[in-house]
Amino acid sequence: MHQVDNLQPFVDQSGSRCEAQPVAAYGFEDESAEVSALAIEGDLLFAFVRDYGDDSSWLSVLDISDPKHIEDLARLDLQTDQYIHSVSLHDGVLYATWSRPNEEVLTIDVSSPDSPAILDQLRLGRSGAATTFAANDDLIYTDGGDFHAIRSPSDMVGVTYPGLRPFTSPLIVDGQLWSAARDLAIDECAVEIYNIDGEVPVLNREIATTSCLNAGLDDNDLGVVGIGFDDDANPVIAQMSDDQDWEVSLEDTGMEQLDGIRGYRSGALVIGGNGYRHGVAAWDGADTVSTWFTGQAFVEDLDLSDDHVWVTLERESGAFRGLVALDFSECVPAPVLQVRR
Repeated sequence: MHQVDNLQPFVDQSGSRCEAQPVAAYGFEDESAEVSALAIEGDLLFAFVRDYGDDSSWLSVLDISDPKHIEDLARLDLQTDQYIHSVSLHDGVLYATWSRPNEEVLTIDVSSPDSPAILDQLRLGRSGAATTFAANDDLIYTDGGDFHAIRSPSDMVGVTYPGLRPFTSPLIVDGQLWSAARDLAIDECAVEIYNIDGEVPVLNREIATTSCLNAGLDDNDLGVVGIGFDDDANPVIAQMSDDQDWEVSLEDTGMEQLDGIRGYRSGALVIGGNGYRHGVAAWDGADTVSTWFTGQAFVEDLDLSDDHVWVTLERESGAFRGLVALDFSECVPAPVLQVRR
């Protein structure tokens, strides 16, 4: 990967009332490789790369303390030709997943960023959508494959809880497990909250939701924010908290599909798009404050550093594929967009 000087191709094309500004780009041009997923911890960015030219995949560890002068710290061959579609970072361990032909998870020790090491690999089961992980002590809850959770990243074992429905977008908030749910028998949607103090999660309460928020959950300072679809298949975003609950349509952003969400202070960043454009929408409370789209480019993943929103950008062959750092500070006050620690 290399630094890209010309940032003009990454200028917002949505005509948003407040445009996010590209700050840096780092990746591949006119090559067969692309960045498929990322995770950020402090000034470190962990980027998963797939090269279709030689059918290889690897992890790059990058120092992003100065986005305009990114430094490569380490590279780790993943010993697989698979496309990593989602990644989570917990206690110095990366959980990276792919889903063809089966859902698999690979754990990587990055406690020493300059010498990452593969720990273990586990087949989760059936092939599925992007996998979410939520850590609680020695258990990692998951919605990937046939298990409810994973135990021990260095010697992984799948855990199932007979009688419990599969978790969807599991999330740990204040020591409780949140999971999106839909009761097909009565066609109603809810968010389930489990007590996880004992050996088996116990359903504590349900929050009925107008729409099914199974496209993603994350937490912010107000509570839990989620994305999904209403009864007419329109995309929505909803906030659930003790002080306020609201749900609003995402149609004004031009999004018809939803591909991910990250909470921040009082808002959220949503990945999505339609057949003509794809990108990121920033929300603060119940208001859309900014969108960032770049035509046919596809945003695979995003995460937040202290000052920027980082996205993985996929374009057609022959164009840039890689990481783009975005500045939303003109649209969202800087103290609002800081990463929650």
